[in-house]
Amino acid sequence: MLVEGLPDAKIARRAGVSLSTVRRHSMAIREKLGFEHHFAAGVAAVRRGWIK
Repeated sequence: MLVEGLPDAKIARRAGVSLSTVRRHSMAIREKLGFEHHFAAGVAAVRRGWIK
């Protein structure tokens, strides 16, 4: 869903988890990859094989 560029609230609804959970995981992924934006982090994660 990061690759789709979805906002955190929409990801939370689709995944059935809280907004704070999405934000925490999203921030961790972006920090590990060194990106500020969801989409760029999602693309980098796909390229590294972390998500399909």
